[in-house]
Amino acid sequence: MSTVESAMATSRLPQCSMCNRDGTKLCSGCDSSRYCSTECREADWSTHKLLCGNFKDFATPPEKDMKRAILFPPESKTPKFIWVPCYWNIFGFEQVVIEDLFGEGRNHPVGQLVRINAIRMRDLKHTLEVLAGDEFLKDGSLPNKSIMEATKSLVGYDWRGPVLVAGKKGFERDPPYYDDLDMMDFRDIADYFSSYGDKTVLGKARRRSGKVKGVKIACQGDIMVLGAEKFQPLEVPRQHPISKMRPACDVPRLIGLPLLVRRYPPDPAWKDDEAISHRFMNKPATYLHLIADKDSTDWARASSSWQDSVGSVMVVRQDGKYLSSLHMEVLCAFCQYKVRPLFEQQMKVEEERDSVLKELTPEKFMEFFEAYRTRKAESSPEWRTVSFP
Repeated sequence: MSTVESAMATSRLPQCSMCNRDGTKLCSGCDSSRYCSTECREADWSTHKLLCGNFKDFATPPEKDMKRAILFPPESKTPKFIWVPCYWNIFGFEQVVIEDLFGEGRNHPVGQLVRINAIRMRDLKHTLEVLAGDEFLKDGSLPNKSIMEATKSLVGYDWRGPVLVAGKKGFERDPPYYDDLDMMDFRDIADYFSSYGDKTVLGKARRRSGKVKGVKIACQGDIMVLGAEKFQPLEVPRQHPISKMRPACDVPRLIGLPLLVRRYPPDPAWKDDEAISHRFMNKPATYLHLIADKDSTDWARASSSWQDSVGSVMVVRQDGKYLSSLHMEVLCAFCQYKVRPLFEQQMKVEEERDSVLKELTPEKFMEFFEAYRTRKAESSPEWRTVSFP
């Protein structure tokens, strides 16, 4: 049984574009790509957005015997869906008409058949045929900008000239029928361009396609209306935009746990409900952002952007290591119950700020962690096995 057949045997839902789990969330822009979580959808967006708005314009072919394919033009950063005519050749196989795309003398360029996604380790839902000029490295063809944009420049091969990708039904050695492509295919195609050629690039792409374990800290709106837990474990794709952010939390950085933090959009269920007081409030996130720069005029306070309208946030470690909801709980408790009182005592005495900073070390945090874990373990057995982050 193939990977796809095995997945369908245990789930009726299509796979997540990014991680192969059940795709419970459908993209509202294209109604085609599916995701298991908001985090996976956001991680795919930088590539997905290139064609998301274009897909619905290609719902119905303008003529019979046309198939929806994806063209990667060399001169543009944007790939595009196109309709390609098909006809039956003398051997009983369907063939695409593409001479207008590649020029005279290249009616049917060399095609590469693709059946697996080597980065995400999954079978495709049908065969992909990648068509490119057979001598594009020699004939002066321009580097393909749209492939570079779709892969975010993570390629191991010098793609040049126009490249067309079409779908073929089934997985035979040479499937005779063509098939329409959709936005799920676009993710697999982008991954193919990243995985083709240099194995070093393939390894890097596979590592980039993985996930890191982090935490969502829920705001009052999510807790009161959605019944969310304050600290929720989550998995964030390494391609998520949060990975490009810089650590902005002074206290976690000083104790050896530099964090990346990103806000979630407010949930429509409570966003505009003024009857819910303090719905955007998120005290743990605010305390994480206490400023510990002794030369700053905002010493001991969080910046205004982290005091009002905070909302729920996602948090991961900058080094990509495991961060559990219990780790997050004790870290926020350290900021609120240990660091904040120290700051308040020395807020107006600049000469004593160095003494406060001496308390913000990995060793001091470990002392707090051990005491906090011991106290929590008295009523919650799960704390007994929590390791130091």
